[in-house]
Amino acid sequence: MRETKKTCCLVLIFCGALCGIVLTSVSLATEHWVESKPTRAVNKTEELLTEDSQGSVNLGLFRGQKQVKVLNYNPKPVWVFQKIQDDGILMSFNLWISVLVFAGLGIVWGLITIIFSCINLATTPIETITGPMGLYLWNAFACLFTFITVILFVVLFLTDLKNNVLEAKEIGIGWSSKDRTEVGYSFWLIVAATLCYLLNILFVIISGTQCKVFRKSKSHVNQNASDGMMMY
Repeated sequence: MRETKKTCCLVLIFCGALCGIVLTSVSLATEHWVESKPTRAVNKTEELLTEDSQGSVNLGLFRGQKQVKVLNYNPKPVWVFQKIQDDGILMSFNLWISVLVFAGLGIVWGLITIIFSCINLATTPIETITGPMGLYLWNAFACLFTFITVILFVVLFLTDLKNNVLEAKEIGIGWSSKDRTEVGYSFWLIVAATLCYLLNILFVIISGTQCKVFRKSKSHVNQNASDGMMMY
């Protein structure tokens, strides 16, 4: 019964890590970390918005789509890195690259979790680091790095993207996205990935497997207690 519970938990840990990796990868690949509905002040005396005074912008970490009427109103792709380099007003380069690095590290630790969950399913590891202690560590690292990714993007959003997702030439002719921008589903995917790794830590606890170090410590305490009773 105990072995069955352990096996089920290890399978869940494998699936949780896989889900975390998939969610993070999809999050990075999609173009909806930020969604905005910018407007243009065509007539300051009228509050009614016309088609020519409304736009749409959605951005991922690599590219996005923009539909803002400057010369024409056709949707056009936005390459985020190029805009950061050209304009310098879209978002902080340091924060942007940090989000990518920590998301990538989260994927790496997720892959390590999958490898070691397979090892634990196939064998009974001798070394502590390949057993339960390793599963705690790999999931904790994956959870930590994806959580840092979430925090960094929240900072990036609040300091840069919330106030503006437009180019200088668009701002120059009256377009504004201030208070009309929010995080999109791509961001919530990385939040879900963090929860997957957090659940994995819970599954390691539920599995009932003890770290070798803890077992040795407990055995040593019991042995000392027995020796004390015998001496008495």
